[in-house]
Amino acid sequence: MKKLNLTAILILAGLVTAGSAFADTLHEVRVNVPFSFVVGNKTLPAGHYRIDAESTNMIMIRNSNHPQFAVLAETSGDPLGWAIPRWPTHASVVFNQYGGEHYLRVVRGPIGAVNANLPMSPAERQAKLRAKAEREQR
Repeated sequence: MKKLNLTAILILAGLVTAGSAFADTLHEVRVNVPFSFVVGNKTLPAGHYRIDAESTNMIMIRNSNHPQFAVLAETSGDPLGWAIPRWPTHASVVFNQYGGEHYLRVVRGPIGAVNANLPMSPAERQAKLRAKAEREQR
């Protein structure tokens, strides 16, 4: 009888652990970015990234293979993604590209995951102005 109770407790503990691990993956976005990109004032290399909500207006972006490449980014407006017409069924990220540089602007995930808009950084504003000036010169 004691052996049966111990087995039941171990199975229950395993299910709780698996459930909490599954719940953790619901609150993150995992993406493979094939190019280097800028977040705020930091350039991150191409690679596999995990994006987690740290608070209602902060996200953590971590390179899965190289933990030294990480940045805490402030988000702006619409942090829960209420303005999007429907919830996405998979994770996605949106970048703005100016010249050869990519700037992370939006992170979207399924219900319960990270949904964030990132403000335009001063470096991105400068890149946008340079790209506009180059187009006007052509």
